Parts: sequence; structure tokens; C-alpha cells
Amino acid sequence: MQRPEAANQRIILSPETAISFLDLGTLLDKGLKNSGYDYKIKLRSVSNWLLGIVSWFNSEAKSTLPFTKRPNHTFDNSRSRVILGIEYKRTPAELVLETALSLI
Repeated sequence: MQRPEAANQRIILSPETAISFLDLGTLLDKGLKNSGYDYKIKLRSVSNWLLGIVSWFNSEAKSTLPFTKRPNHTFDNSRSRVILGIEYKRTPAELVLETALSLI
């Protein structure tokens, strides 16, 4: 809002790759245990075909489909780097764990 060159631009503030739900759960499970917390995070995997069938009847299942396995979503955050001068210093894994710890 303070830089005129950012006017009327859509700028993605995100790491360049997405994290799957299973990877996210694994990361939180290991990270919290290493930080001394004794949370039990159940890590389960569901086949995409089964989730696809369930998604016909359940909107929550449908919304999770893009994030279930290894998402191939990539984001171009070059505008945030060039226009806004943002330098991403932490990895997505570090940010997720820091957020979880701050919420605890």
C-alpha cells in the first residue's frame, strides 16, 4: 500500500512450492516432539480414488483433494521479491513449526 509500483498488482506472498497434508502432519509430528511436546498426531494416507468418490458426497473431502498427496502447485512470488523487496528467510517447514509453537 505504500509503494506506488505495487498499485493494481496481484502479489503472491507465499513460498514457491506447496506442502501436502501428509508432509505437513509429518513435519508437525517430528517438530513438536523435538521441541518437547508430547502430542499424538495421527498420520494416515487415503488413496486419491477413494477420496475422489467421497468428495462427490462431502464438500470437506472435495476441498482437500488438491492437497492430499504431493501437490505440484508452484507459485511465482517474484513480484513480492522485486516490487516489495521481500526476502524470504525461512523455509515453509520452519514457518509451519513456528506457527504451531506460537499457537500452543
